Amino acid sequence: MDYKVKPERINGKVVKVRVFRPDGSELIFIRSDKGKIVRGQTMDKCWINDSDYPKIYRQVCAIFNPSKSRAKKIKTRTIKIKKKEEGLIEQALKLNLQITNYKTEHSCTWTESAFEIIKALPNHRLGNLEKAGLTVLTGGWLEIRRWEKTAGKKPKLIILKIEGINSGLRMQGHILEQYRIDRPDRESELTRLETIEEVVSQVKDLFIHWKAAGREQREQIQKNIAWTVLQLENCRNIFKVEAREKLEKTAQMKDSLNRVNPGAMAARTVAALNRLAKRFNDLKMIMPIIALRKELLLFENRRLQNTVNRAAAAIRGITRHVVFVGKPVADNQIFWIKENLSKILSSLATVWLSPYWEQAEQAKYNLERALIFLDLSVFDQAKNQLLTAYDVLKTDRSHAG
Repeated sequence: MDYKVKPERINGKVVKVRVFRPDGSELIFIRSDKGKIVRGQTMDKCWINDSDYPKIYRQVCAIFNPSKSRAKKIKTRTIKIKKKEEGLIEQALKLNLQITNYKTEHSCTWTESAFEIIKALPNHRLGNLEKAGLTVLTGGWLEIRRWEKTAGKKPKLIILKIEGINSGLRMQGHILEQYRIDRPDRESELTRLETIEEVVSQVKDLFIHWKAAGREQREQIQKNIAWTVLQLENCRNIFKVEAREKLEKTAQMKDSLNRVNPGAMAARTVAALNRLAKRFNDLKMIMPIIALRKELLLFENRRLQNTVNRAAAAIRGITRHVVFVGKPVADNQIFWIKENLSKILSSLATVWLSPYWEQAEQAKYNLERALIFLDLSVFDQAKNQLLTAYDVLKTDRSHAG
């Protein structure tokens, strides 16, 4: 039913809300002394039996308390987003486990493992991208989500909007290069962490057996600690920063009372090792999902290129049809052309990402105009539109963006 809601204000503040039914009956709402929204007059039976009354009451409350209503909506939306992110993280963890297990069983690289796992995934392109933290947006854009753990700050979900698939591939490539995954010729992030971990473990053992350590061994402790602090000097990751802080205190060789306290120093090295272990586990989580993202984007890139190329070839074949060379035209011939153009349009509708999205959109425009000219039997103009669409799709945009 249609209702009229009329708020009454004094100095901009809502003091009364009047609600009118289509039959003319009226109900007034006011704010009680306790701040609750209540009826200002006796409600007749037609309102009591009105199924829309709860909805009307919520609307009235929103008029009295617009900020609370907005806050509730924001909270609800935040909860939904959080649940969605938690679901995506759970899916990513499952994929990570599959990739890690495959790598362990077959002694291959992260990217090789990701490639094999992708081949076994269901053929749901968008769904698989979503599981890996990639979302296809409108206008050819791509959204990538990641968690940032920076010292001194709470873990923060970073949502990056990327202009096209090439930018996404470059980003994943830069991350893999940063961690130097699958690069036997260069030291990886994991290898560096393992080396630091080994040195810190040696320092811890020397502190535990401090009394038995000679002068040279004690001097070596300070050198080893200084080396590990230097290795962690420019780090931003929260676990590395915390490990460095523990080791810097250990380097002083004294506790809070300015005493040489090997037991306290050993405890600090254990705390540093715990932080390094957390970073190690973080990397084991990051690496397979980044490798997976890169492989999924490569798969999608090949599919987009193939879709554009097949569409161009199909259009070129249609332009050679007899209807475009001045010969008599039969209805079934026009039907065949239109049916094939519809198939091409459907395939181009699956081109979601730049730089191919722009090509597909322009080609779709030309194909739709060609269909109009076919209906009007203006075959020369229809062919011109088809040739324009062909030229657009044959333009090499593989390196654009």
